[in-house]
Amino acid sequence: MNVKQKQDFLINVAFGAFVLFVLYLFFKYVFPITIPFLLGYCVAFMIVKISKKFGENFKILRILLTIIFYGTIGLLIGLGVLKGYSALYNLVSKLPDLYENEISPLIKDLYDKIIKIVEQLDPDIKNTIQILVENLLSALQDVFGAVSEAIIGFVLKVAKSVPSLFLSTLAMIISTFFFVVDYEKMVD
Repeated sequence: MNVKQKQDFLINVAFGAFVLFVLYLFFKYVFPITIPFLLGYCVAFMIVKISKKFGENFKILRILLTIIFYGTIGLLIGLGVLKGYSALYNLVSKLPDLYENEISPLIKDLYDKIIKIVEQLDPDIKNTIQILVENLLSALQDVFGAVSEAIIGFVLKVAKSVPSLFLSTLAMIISTFFFVVDYEKMVD
């Protein structure tokens, strides 16, 4: 490779890194801000196309279709969130009982059967197995505790993101109304 080729290669690599950096900045900072407006425009475009099927191009019809659209979507999302929250609550509340009533007795039963078999062998092996089973029970209890903590942490993280999601959704709905009302002015 001569000096000119090396220079061209370094310039191309630097340009590629710069483009990737700009794309990263765009998707990290600009895209989350613009996505509600882009989605609002897509919904407005769809509503305008549907309203044109009815013949006349009334703004009132488009506004009503927008209200019906977002009302239906909001109702479906609300029902889905309530159903998901209920299922998650039931799962988390049943985990300790599941461990106490099902898994722990099953392991203790298995432990008793193993001890009966081992008692015929050697007392040292019996002590080793007894320590092993106690460690297994402790580890399982820790695992169930960690799973419960992880689920609760996830729920808290989702709850923490609700305000920004609410603001983005509100921006999308408001922009849709403006896009629907002024669609002809935007297209012309």
